[in-house]
Amino acid sequence: MGYIHHLLGRYEQAIAYYLRSLSLRGGKRALGARTLQRLGEAQVAAGRVAEGRQTLGRALDLVAELAPGDADALRTRIRGLAPQGGVNARGAAGPS
Repeated sequence: MGYIHHLLGRYEQAIAYYLRSLSLRGGKRALGARTLQRLGEAQVAAGRVAEGRQTLGRALDLVAELAPGDADALRTRIRGLAPQGGVNARGAAGPS
């Protein structure tokens, strides 16, 4: 449901569904990584860019552990959102 709301431009509703999904994921880390990434993108789209960067950084932590080959694309995405800097080693926005 979160993804559908996201596609329809209903970002706040998408965020609520993504947060609910995270609370129900039951330790499924791969699902958590995907949901965190989509949550972060919805936050950015809703204008909550700082919050979105932080959420995407959390997603990056999981992606780097579970699928290291996919982490570079997410790092690049976060870097594109960061004001004057990029991402630190963890992927969070700020000075490199």
